[in-house]
Order: sequence, then C-alpha cells, then structure tokens
Amino acid sequence: MKFVVFDLDGTLVDSAPDMCAAVNRVLQAAGLGRIDTVQARGFIGDGIDAFVERAWAAAGGRANRSGLREAVDAFVDDYARDPATLSRVYPGVSGTLEALGARGCVLAVCTNKHQAIAERILSRLGLISRFRCVLGGDRVAERKPAPAHLQQVLDEIGADRSDALMVGDSAHDAEMARTAGVRCVLVTYGYGDPEAVPDVPRITRMSDLPAFVSRS
Repeated sequence: MKFVVFDLDGTLVDSAPDMCAAVNRVLQAAGLGRIDTVQARGFIGDGIDAFVERAWAAAGGRANRSGLREAVDAFVDDYARDPATLSRVYPGVSGTLEALGARGCVLAVCTNKHQAIAERILSRLGLISRFRCVLGGDRVAERKPAPAHLQQVLDEIGADRSDALMVGDSAHDAEMARTAGVRCVLVTYGYGDPEAVPDVPRITRMSDLPAFVSRS
C-alpha cells in the first residue's frame, strides 16, 4: 500500500484543549458559560461551524443565526492565532509517519479543519514535512464525509484508490472512505466512536499502523 491519508483531529493530534480554550474565550465574551475538554472532544468532527454551534448551545446560548455567525468568525480569528499551544501529537504518531515514509509511502491529511489552521498545527508540532498534501474543509466544495474530499486528496498525490488507505477515528472517516472505494482503518483512542462502524478494522495504537499496512 503506497498512499496513506490521515484524519487530523483525534487521529494525529489531540487538538481539543486549544479548541476548548479558544471557544471558551468566545463564549465568555458573549456572556455565556464554559465547556470542558471532554465536551469539546465530543463536539469535534463536523467542522468549525458545527463545533462552535454545539459549544454555544452547551454554554446556554440561544440558537440565533447572526449571533452564531459572529461567534464562528470570532472563534476562527482567535483559534487561528495560536492553535497549537496545548495540542499534542498522539503517542506513536511521529515514529509511525517516519516508518511509513521510509517504506516509500506517500502521506496526506484530509481534514474538515480550515486549511491554514491545519497547516499551522502540523508545522508547530513538527509534522508538516511528512505530508505531500494537506487538504482542509474550507478548500473543497464538499467536505468530509463526502467522498469528493478524499478523492481530491488522492488526485493531488497521484493515488489510485485501490492502493490507498484512510486512517481516521470516526464514522465520518469510515463513510467517506467506503463511498470513495478506499480501504479504511480507525484508531480507537480518538474523538469518534469506532464501535459504531464494527465492520471497519481498528487499531488501538498508531504504532500498530505499519504492521496493518504490511498486511493490507
């Protein structure tokens, strides 16, 4: 298997602490309550708009379209300034990326996070050089779980779907891969619920991925 595409949040990086801190600053400015990192992890996966909307509701905010739009914009401005102060690379990720690269695998990232923010996080955490392509949700017409998002990544790295693997943590990742005709494996430590898609292989540690790739 020559091409491996990764989800970002909950798969490569635990970004919830920085997202939680940024959204809490927005909520505080709006006179609302706070959320904790456990809640934040549960709100991640469908893009920034959905994340802020869920946090807004959990903090007691009313569903006001204009207010939510302002909150999303404020969150993007705040979060983009410094999205990797509290975020951490999951154990085994750096070594796994190095091992796959040494085998000649082409690596990419497919994420619903804004492109510039995703690139900044990967750069700050020392991972950006490992990837041929990083494609954020704001750079595609249809984002994850739409198969077009993954297909665009494959096109940009010159990959055939039969020789590619999607690595994620959620049902969205699995559904996107399935409808794109790409094999998938889910990590069990992320933000999603791998048990919701029992027909998809799972690994408990990122360091298990090279062996999985060898068997595939």
